[in-house]
Amino acid sequence: MEVPGAELPMKLYQINNKAMRLQFEYNGEENIQFVTSDFGWMLMPVQQMSSPVDLPADQHKLAKRGLALGGELVNYKELNKKLELVGKETTGGQQTYKLKLTDAEGLSTTMLIDATTYYMVHSEADLKVSGQSVTIKTSMSDFKKTPEGYVFPYSMVQESVGPPITFKLTKIEVNKPIDEALFKKPS
Repeated sequence: MEVPGAELPMKLYQINNKAMRLQFEYNGEENIQFVTSDFGWMLMPVQQMSSPVDLPADQHKLAKRGLALGGELVNYKELNKKLELVGKETTGGQQTYKLKLTDAEGLSTTMLIDATTYYMVHSEADLKVSGQSVTIKTSMSDFKKTPEGYVFPYSMVQESVGPPITFKLTKIEVNKPIDEALFKKPS
């Protein structure tokens, strides 16, 4: 993870549609965010936290959207989401389909899907965080296939409040055992 002035090694552990743990080290201290569909917590010394705290409801709602490894379009109807084709546009010299996905709570995400590969290359989510309206923009590139045949973007840039954050993936392992202790909240 690259933030202005720092490159931070990061690990993400995820069990599809169940749990996710993001951890990174900053100034020698481990920072963690953990999310399931029911709850979440974080321990962020980078934000002057000395013990784990539960995620506020709006942050949990945002974070749990990332639990589905296949993305938000998979089984969207069964999840009471509405999908509409807004149109086609050219982005960065490539033709894209512009889609709008709205969930049951009214949160919407606009996605640009490459018209040739059908990979999502950009998304914009309009959300409420701590009572404020926020748009989170994510651009994805450098798509690669894992040995198991799954395709992931190995480069992502996320923009919201503050400077952009760049994620450069170097290794993805699929269907590896995950130590359940990683999902326990520290005392």
